[in-house]
Amino acid sequence: MDLKNQLLKSFKQDKIISKLGKNLEIEGKDIWDLTISINWNHIGSIKICNASLYDLGSIENWFLSLYPRSKYYFSIFPCDERIKGFIGQHLKSNKKHKCFILNVWHGDEMISHFYIADIESDKPVIGIGISDKFHGKKLGYFLINVLLKTANLIGLKRVYLSTMMDNKNAFRLYKQIGFKHINNIKVPVPGYDYKTDEYEMEYIF
Repeated sequence: MDLKNQLLKSFKQDKIISKLGKNLEIEGKDIWDLTISINWNHIGSIKICNASLYDLGSIENWFLSLYPRSKYYFSIFPCDERIKGFIGQHLKSNKKHKCFILNVWHGDEMISHFYIADIESDKPVIGIGISDKFHGKKLGYFLINVLLKTANLIGLKRVYLSTMMDNKNAFRLYKQIGFKHINNIKVPVPGYDYKTDEYEMEYIF
């Protein structure tokens, strides 16, 4: 079964995705060529595409548009003149297939950035950020499942994530999906000399 049919079958078996998402279309010969189109409840038509170096400016503008609290929770880039360099390195890792990075588009507006990092390591890590005005629409549930299903297709046995201890909504969502809390850790913030206290969680396929 090819990539398209495997993902279509998997998404259609998920009751929440089937209820909230309509007109699902998947294109691409492999995950590095993946495009997913879907009409998501209370948002409308969205398109998920593999990120490229051409997206650097869009990612920068999207990240800087997040509310301060959202930047704090999704602290993947520094909010200063170094941001372009950090995003560039991030995207180069995708080009080398060391990370799997996706953007979500609502028309011409980028509304999410999410990824699996350190694919070749013993601890591949997922991360997800969504524009503030699209919170509360279960879009995160769908995007996490996109990452989990593609991770499974490329043969990963488990993936990890961390969430800040005061981010109760995210912690509940990850537990609902099947992640298990395995540790309390301190996570370095990229570009800064401090660490955040977070729950480390694991998902086993």
